[in-house]
Amino acid sequence: MKIEKRTESLKQIRSEAKVPGVLYGKKMDPTSIQTGERDLSDAYGKYGETQTFKIKLGRSTHLVYFKAVQKEIVNHSRFLHFDLLKVDKDDIITAKVPLIIIGRDLIENQERILQVISD
Repeated sequence: MKIEKRTESLKQIRSEAKVPGVLYGKKMDPTSIQTGERDLSDAYGKYGETQTFKIKLGRSTHLVYFKAVQKEIVNHSRFLHFDLLKVDKDDIITAKVPLIIIGRDLIENQERILQVISD
């Protein structure tokens, strides 16, 4: 994904089919960035919000992941904004993962109870 430092107004960036974003993390100041809609769509489709990947901003290379992505309400394929969180290879990242149990009603119809316990 090609990342550039953002210096122009949001209106101008969006008129050029680019998406504004922010890069932040430990030991660095938040940086306003931008990328092309196509590049963002491809990277988000490939990595989602669960995988890290490398980006180059200026002369520095950063290991990042998508922390947040905002999309248009009407046209859900268009991106409005994105946040990249810089991480180190030794960082521990935690996440809440929803469990969807398929066939739960088949078990409960047999007068059994299915209970999910997690911590």
